[in-house]
Amino acid sequence: MGGIRMLDKKVRFFLKVADTGSFSAAARALYITQPTLSKQMTRLEEEIGVRLFDRSGYRAELTEEGKIFYQECVKLERKCQSVIRQLHERAGSTIRVGFTGSFENREILTLLNHFKQKEQVSVTFVKNSFEECLTDLLEDRVDVSFGIESTYKFSSEIEYEFLHSYEMCVITSFDHPLAKRKEIDVKEIRNENLICLSRKFGKGFYRDFMESFERDRISPNVRKEVDTLDELIFNVSVGEGIAIVSKNVVREEEVRILDLKNSHHSSNYVIAYKKELKNLEIQKLIQETLSYFHSIT
Repeated sequence: MGGIRMLDKKVRFFLKVADTGSFSAAARALYITQPTLSKQMTRLEEEIGVRLFDRSGYRAELTEEGKIFYQECVKLERKCQSVIRQLHERAGSTIRVGFTGSFENREILTLLNHFKQKEQVSVTFVKNSFEECLTDLLEDRVDVSFGIESTYKFSSEIEYEFLHSYEMCVITSFDHPLAKRKEIDVKEIRNENLICLSRKFGKGFYRDFMESFERDRISPNVRKEVDTLDELIFNVSVGEGIAIVSKNVVREEEVRILDLKNSHHSSNYVIAYKKELKNLEIQKLIQETLSYFHSIT
């Protein structure tokens, strides 16, 4: 739980608008709609009884009262974070690691066990969806997060290090007309019914997925969006459509797997962390992770 998390959500949104100077830019950074953000700011102004923004111009300018409120909120945020750091140091060194699933967990288990013994630190794990992994990192509920690059790449507050790439593939049911193929060019699937993961699975993941089709110069024929990987594989297996996924998340006994050719779709595995990272133990873990993955690739 980070300092900014201890403040009201509306205050967190207020700080983002003030920092960006724009409701639209703040909404994009927060992964919410601009009308939702505007309503939250109106409610905040009503609750504290003063106008925080001058909305008459093009940019979201702070009023004099807004500037005072901003300065005090920033001070409070920093104070909260300082207290939490002191409490963590007093309680002993524990690193909180976020991850998205068992496949990734298997890859990092050896690394983390070695690191725990070497550095004499405790490691706790938090398993979540792509979107929740990003939120946990932004709101300081985890210190580092292992996952797919697209989960983190659109956040201005996050940095990440590349670890390795997964091969991409097309999956079909066993009785699909394409099932006899071993590989397929991305342009051959433009008219196929496509099953894909929804924004709920991960906003960054969804955005990157659709932008990859744009770079491939394809308008996908999306038949259904689903919220989980299990739903996606099930829908493909019963013939509802085909899907594009990374090979590491599917098994040959569930669906037919075809190599995907000439596509911008990609899946890069990364370790992500907040930009203002100062904890030496976490910095050591990141370096240890990079060394480990470089040694096995």
